[in-house]
Amino acid sequence: PGQDREPPVKKRGEGELLRGVALRMAGLSTRGGAAASSVFVLACLVAFAAFASYGQAGKSLLLQLGSLPSLSVSTSGGRGRTGTTQLPQYDVGGSFELPANTGAAPCEGSNCGGPGKFQVKIGSQTAGDVNVHTEPAPPVPQPMVVRYGDVVAKPAGCPNCPVIDKKVVELQKQKMQANQARIDRLRTLLDKNREQMEGVVGNMKVLKTVMSSSVFEMKEAMHRVDTDIESKMVIFQNETGVEGPKGLSGYSGEEGVDGEPGANGENGVEGLQGSAGGSGFEGHRGHHGPHGPSGPIGKGGKEGPVGRPGPTGVRGYQGSNSLYLACSRIGGQVYRNICFKSKALKRNKDDAPEGCMPWAPKSRWKEDDWWNLVQLFQRVPAVSSHIDRDGRDGGLCDNRMASMSFTQTGQPKVWLNSRTWWFSPVNEGATCNIYNGDDTVAVYACVVS
Repeated sequence: PGQDREPPVKKRGEGELLRGVALRMAGLSTRGGAAASSVFVLACLVAFAAFASYGQAGKSLLLQLGSLPSLSVSTSGGRGRTGTTQLPQYDVGGSFELPANTGAAPCEGSNCGGPGKFQVKIGSQTAGDVNVHTEPAPPVPQPMVVRYGDVVAKPAGCPNCPVIDKKVVELQKQKMQANQARIDRLRTLLDKNREQMEGVVGNMKVLKTVMSSSVFEMKEAMHRVDTDIESKMVIFQNETGVEGPKGLSGYSGEEGVDGEPGANGENGVEGLQGSAGGSGFEGHRGHHGPHGPSGPIGKGGKEGPVGRPGPTGVRGYQGSNSLYLACSRIGGQVYRNICFKSKALKRNKDDAPEGCMPWAPKSRWKEDDWWNLVQLFQRVPAVSSHIDRDGRDGGLCDNRMASMSFTQTGQPKVWLNSRTWWFSPVNEGATCNIYNGDDTVAVYACVVS
């Protein structure tokens, strides 16, 4: 741009004919700029080479063209450019439109100029033409911008760089922290509600146990009262008073039902056989004779229908009371089929619980049995299972009627009855005191009936 003429383009012959080139060349494109004149010259040279297939006259003319020393092409500036090549016996001329701002920027739409055509003549005859047209520039790919939040700004000089909205990110972090704090508060409330629900469930279980025991005791009491009333009624029914005066004779009643026939009498002496009489009437069927010997057992028949229920039998004698029921009546608990009941001691002396007749079962129980009884009769939570063996309080003795005693704070001090237990709760020495502190609990084995 800005120049009226461009430097000449030179091409020397190769000394060899170019054959098999098409006569017309379509689709040659130019996008403007300083290279437009060079592209035009190359298109004209290719068109000249295509004359090889035109005929014998074209072949001789191409031989002359290949021997030319040089080829010069000139163009003129302006919007309507024209180009003319002057050769001996050859004329190439034509025109096409170029945009005014050729070379400054890629052309778009109608700014790219119009198509053109160049004719090649040999003397007065037309050898062919070359069509020239322009193509629009390829579309520029849009930049890929990664945005965070509602951001429309692009970094200067870097359209493809991601844009981070720091304010939106900070706001999102604050919301996430607020949501986390709310989740923590809800989790704390949920834990408190769960603990309260577990406590309510535990209280309901205790209430259910107490109510079940009370209902059972009520049923047993009602059963005892019913049995007592029924026995008294039977006694009153069997009692008879003083015989009163004889009353008036009543009316004769209806005849009773015939009784069963009596037994057959002994047979008399057999008489002489008389003459046969006529057949009499068929008499009544006689009694069954004695059973003969049993025959062989036949095949089993089909099972018959269920018969009617028989009459109610006589009521049996009242059985003995259940151990668990009798033990629950005095407020004790059963362990290894023995009823135990506990009592808090106030001094170093036996103090049997109310309703309990103490006895010492003879056995060889181990420390596991001691711990099971502690769990049944402990009156404070979290009693330790580690016995204080270093001290001398308590011991394995037989000076009391209780089965065992233990303290409930710290490491328990234990007294055991030697008739029941088979291990010592102290390492050496023993005071054999059943009472070893204000929190001492004694456990007694009770006789129940």
